[in-house]
Amino acid sequence: MVDFAFTVRDNPPEDGYSLGDLDVSGSAGSVTTRGLEAPDQRMMVYPSAADLLSEVRLLASRGKGGGRFEGIGSMFVVRFSLQKGVVETWHEKMLIDSTPLPDFLRSTLSSAKSLYRHGTGAVEANRNVLNMLAERIDSFENWQALLNIEDAKSRGGEAVEIENSDRMSSSRTAELPDLLADVIKTRSFAGLEVGSLVVDFDHVFTGGEFVEDIDKRQTTMRRDYGIVEPGFARDPDSGWRCFSLNLSVHRLRWGVRLPSSLSIDDRLPVVVSMTELEASLAVQGESLSVHGAQFHDFRHYASISGARVTVAAEDFDDLLLEGSVWSIEL
Repeated sequence: MVDFAFTVRDNPPEDGYSLGDLDVSGSAGSVTTRGLEAPDQRMMVYPSAADLLSEVRLLASRGKGGGRFEGIGSMFVVRFSLQKGVVETWHEKMLIDSTPLPDFLRSTLSSAKSLYRHGTGAVEANRNVLNMLAERIDSFENWQALLNIEDAKSRGGEAVEIENSDRMSSSRTAELPDLLADVIKTRSFAGLEVGSLVVDFDHVFTGGEFVEDIDKRQTTMRRDYGIVEPGFARDPDSGWRCFSLNLSVHRLRWGVRLPSSLSIDDRLPVVVSMTELEASLAVQGESLSVHGAQFHDFRHYASISGARVTVAAEDFDDLLLEGSVWSIEL
């Protein structure tokens, strides 16, 4: 079975952006970032572990095909190939292991949890990144539970639990199209919009759980709150001010949390179809029209208000099907 091991290798004190190594080993080979110093291939291990969980989850949701993990701040790449329930792990031209999918998922989750346990007693600064990893771990475990329910459903088992889960999902999806329609019409999300200050985002996302990337010149900054990805520019008078705001609707199927102020049940992954969204927009006097170049995997639309909507043009996994809303750019 393939094994992933993240370890911190950086100057103390340790923080959420500390650099470290990844060791990947299996029955056919092994690879590590240790000793790769020209250039240095260490990665920011805490956000990298979170990214590995997301990549593996997306691959498993598709049911087949390829995946790719690249350490954050590194050029170290591991590739995955899923066919007939078996995941091959590769580094460049070297096969590391062929692992049954359930074992592969357990190994990935175990590596993230092991790093998180280390971080709870070691990380002193930027603990928001550690909190983000914890949230990603919880989301991964919830998603695995849903996979087990769907597996039981395919075998005709646990009918009561499945019925309750379907009812909860249906209730939540009935509210989301209206929420997204309001986001598009007002070009704001939970009171946040282009022009909002970074402190406004801190008030909405009170847990302080985000990944932050500031450019070398300290003039622009990107934050990833899971559901929202804003870009900021440094204002000499007021500090960081938002100049771009993207709502990653497709991440809802991963169980990312919405701000509590929205009063939306976020316990289950969900998708919103273009048909549902257009129906809710029509009630508010809004509509979408084709905008810009169209590609084989995505279709792009613009609203009367000026918001941009991206829709999946093909099936990405068992949940995110063709015609599902991918993102909204405000």
